Amino acid sequence: MYDGSIIIVTKEAPPKENESVFDIGKTVLDVFGILASAVTVWVLSKQL
Repeated sequence: MYDGSIIIVTKEAPPKENESVFDIGKTVLDVFGILASAVTVWVLSKQL
């Protein structure tokens, strides 16, 4: 069945080996998530 839609898929080139891929936004989110988990575990352990 053809309804007239077109899907275009492109492939991204892989990062070059000599370039380091560092995303400060993702790093901050990951660190915040780890800290939030640690605080949650700490608070729950204090309730025991």
